[in-house]
Amino acid sequence: MTKTEARNLNIQEKRKERLDRGIKVRTEGIYAISSWQEVAYLVLPRLVLIVGLLLLPLIIPSLYWKRVMSIVSIYALLALGFDFLAHFVGLVSLGGAFFIGVGGYLAAILNNSAPSPCPSP
Repeated sequence: MTKTEARNLNIQEKRKERLDRGIKVRTEGIYAISSWQEVAYLVLPRLVLIVGLLLLPLIIPSLYWKRVMSIVSIYALLALGFDFLAHFVGLVSLGGAFFIGVGGYLAAILNNSAPSPCPSP
C-alpha cells in the first residue's frame, strides 16, 4: 500500500467517523422499537398510572379527599405547563403566578375582614 492510498483510507475513516458522530448526536433521543417487549416496557408503567388515577375516585369515598386530589391535580397541571414553557420553549411568563398570588392575597384579606355569607359549622 502506498502512502497516497493509506492517506486516502485514513481520510475516508475520519469522514465515516464524523458522519457516525453526527448521526449519534442528531438521534440521541430517538429510539427504535423492535419488539413487543420493548413496547410493553415503555407503555405498561404509563398504563398502570393512568388506570390507577382513573380508579382512584371509585376507591376513595370521602368527598374531602376527592376535592384534595382535584386541587393537587390542577396544581400538577400548572407545574407541567410552566415546566414545558420554561424548559422546552424557553419562555418564562409569571403573569399567571401574579393572578394566583393576588387572588390568594385578596381571599385572605376578605376572609379576615369581611363577614362570610356562609354560616360557619
